[in-house]
Amino acid sequence: MLDQLEHATVGEIVASDYRAAGVFQRHGIDFCCGGKQPLTAAAEAKGVSVTVIVSELQHLDGAPAVAVENGTCAELIAHVVDRHHGYLRTAFPTITGYLEKVVTVHGERHPELASIAGRFRDVREELESHMYKEEQILFPLIEQLERSDTGRSAAPSGPPVAAIVEVMEAEHTSAGTVLAEMRTLSRDYVVPDDGCATYRACYQSLAEFEADLHRHIHLENNILFPRATEIDERVRGF
Repeated sequence: MLDQLEHATVGEIVASDYRAAGVFQRHGIDFCCGGKQPLTAAAEAKGVSVTVIVSELQHLDGAPAVAVENGTCAELIAHVVDRHHGYLRTAFPTITGYLEKVVTVHGERHPELASIAGRFRDVREELESHMYKEEQILFPLIEQLERSDTGRSAAPSGPPVAAIVEVMEAEHTSAGTVLAEMRTLSRDYVVPDDGCATYRACYQSLAEFEADLHRHIHLENNILFPRATEIDERVRGF
C-alpha cells in the first residue's frame, strides 16, 4: 500500500478518495492543476516527508462516499455545470461587491486589497470566457462522443478533444496561479485586527472560492478530460 501511494499521482489519489484533498490542502500540495505530479515529487517540492502524508492518507476516518467521479461523462458534466459553474456565477458578483467595499474603506491602510481585487477581476473574466467555451464547445462534444461510444449517436466532427483540453488546462493553470497570488497577498486570508465584518466575509468568500475552484479543476483535469480523451481515441482514432 505504501509503495502504491508513493508512486501514484496526486490527482489519482484524490480521484480514488476525495477525502485525500484535505490532507493535501493541509500540506499545501496542489491536487488540481498539479494533479499529474507523483506524490513523492509533490511532497519533496513542499519539503514534507512522503511517509507522513501516506500515514495521514491511510488513517482517514470512515468510508469514502460514493463520488460523482464514478458516473458517466454526461453525469460528471452535469455536476460541473450545476455545482461549480453555478457556484461561480453566484460568487462572482458577491465577491466583487465585497472587494469594492473593503478597498474603499480599508484600501489606504491595506494596499494589498487593491491588488487582490485586480487579480480577482482578471480571474473572473478568464473563467467566464472559459465556462462559455466548455459549455458551448467542449462539453457537447464529449457528450456526443460518449453517446457514439455506446452506439446511440454518430461520431461527431471537429477537432480532437485533446487539442481543446490542452487550451482548457492552460487556462486552469493560469487561474491556479492567480489563486496562489491572492492567497499570498492576503496572508492566507487572515483578517487584520482592524478588519470589519465585510472584510471577514470577503476573505471567507475568497477562501471558499479557492476551495471550490480546486475541486472543480480536479474533476476536469484528473477525471473528465482523461476519460473523454480516451473515448475520443476509441471512437475517432485521435
